[in-house]
Amino acid sequence: AHVCGVHGFKPTMGRMSTIGGVNALTGMEGIVAQAGPIARTVADLEVAIDVLRRAGTSDPYVAPVPWGDAAAVDLGRLRVGLWNDDPLFTPSPAVVRATQEAAEALRAQGAEVVPFRPEQSERGWRLCLGLISAAGAGRARRLLAGEPPIPLVARALSVWNMPRAARSVLAASLDALGQPWRAKVVRASRATTVEAYWELIHDRREYVRAVTAQLDRERIDLLVAPPHGLPALLRGTSAEVLPAAVYSFLPNLLGLPCGTVAATRVRPDEETRRPESRERVQALARRNELQSAGLPVGVQICARLWRDDVCLAAMRAVEAHFAKNEDYPPRRLQSQPGE
Repeated sequence: AHVCGVHGFKPTMGRMSTIGGVNALTGMEGIVAQAGPIARTVADLEVAIDVLRRAGTSDPYVAPVPWGDAAAVDLGRLRVGLWNDDPLFTPSPAVVRATQEAAEALRAQGAEVVPFRPEQSERGWRLCLGLISAAGAGRARRLLAGEPPIPLVARALSVWNMPRAARSVLAASLDALGQPWRAKVVRASRATTVEAYWELIHDRREYVRAVTAQLDRERIDLLVAPPHGLPALLRGTSAEVLPAAVYSFLPNLLGLPCGTVAATRVRPDEETRRPESRERVQALARRNELQSAGLPVGVQICARLWRDDVCLAAMRAVEAHFAKNEDYPPRRLQSQPGE
């Protein structure tokens, strides 16, 4: 939804029916797959959510927590955390502008806006990679049902099942070559034993507790953040710029209700301010940013656990703000002479 000019919403983890209550890829419960709709407007999202909610009333994996009424949420009572930078990855200029505008739209509704940054974000990012890859390539290949994976997936699967000695050599080589983020991906993405998997589950629970405590201390009701650190990615580069996905990795790890709202487009003067670099992640990030003018950009809204109503209410306000602008992504841009 971030780059398609549409909106999306993912309820609190465990709020709606899932595939047997587990992650479809790993078959495990570390990061549970959660149904969520994509639509043209927030109003349409709410209709789709109501349909999905009613369909899952007899699912034993759905937590019996009542839904709040988004229309009854008072945005003026909210304290909003603006998370638009992180040590793992600095977002593109257009992405930063979009999040700042979204936060200002909520401020105009009376909300208090403060800077926010999750503690130990790299720890959460590594936990996501570890949980996703914990079952190794076997289940992923079974899901493919004999169909060969695309090269991007094939590379990931080969890393997941890499022998320990080969993994250590590859990671050390990448560090020596000045590619620290690629080395971190290789170290974190690996098949594990059952015992090691349950250690990951324990670490996830402790991380969720730590970030929840931080939200409590800072009295944060809502987060405004990028869905991803970059606009639309060039084909074949998504696995190479994984640090840019920290803004979606962590809310998924925490199980928060999150929505993506179409916001704006990259302007010609804000494609990139990223310096040239030999480090692979930053080099590919800059390559993705160059000539990105005109691409749509969205913002991510995340609420506290079980406060899906707060998330949807904020999404409505942010949508109303951006819909007035000429570069609102669902609106077609006027063709230029000669186009």
